Amino acid sequence: MSGQSPAPGATVSRIFIDGLIVPAVIGIHDHEQAGPQRLRIDAQLCFDASGAAGDDIGGTVDYAAVVELIESVCRDNTRLLLESLSTQLLDALFARFPLLGVDLKLGKPDIFSQVENIGIRSLRGRMW
Repeated sequence: MSGQSPAPGATVSRIFIDGLIVPAVIGIHDHEQAGPQRLRIDAQLCFDASGAAGDDIGGTVDYAAVVELIESVCRDNTRLLLESLSTQLLDALFARFPLLGVDLKLGKPDIFSQVENIGIRSLRGRMW
């Protein structure tokens, strides 16, 4: 369930991923649907890290698995809108990992020459 509350006394942590570049077929224009373009993804994933106190990967969220999931969703789906891809990514992340909240930013760095990046930011659950 998204946005769960942590247990009393829990250690709440955030995994951050900055500047993950993945190829994706996304956009409303014909040239965007003709082949993959670069997407820049930034994410913060909030979770109860109390289980990681024993220095066991099983007690935390494996960020390598998070990156793999994001890459897979982007690679395996053609979308028109960043908003629909964002929803699909959030659904997949909450289905796979015990998350309290996610702050997800998707951008198209190559769309306009005069901007570094343009896109959307989506929030789901509780972040603190």
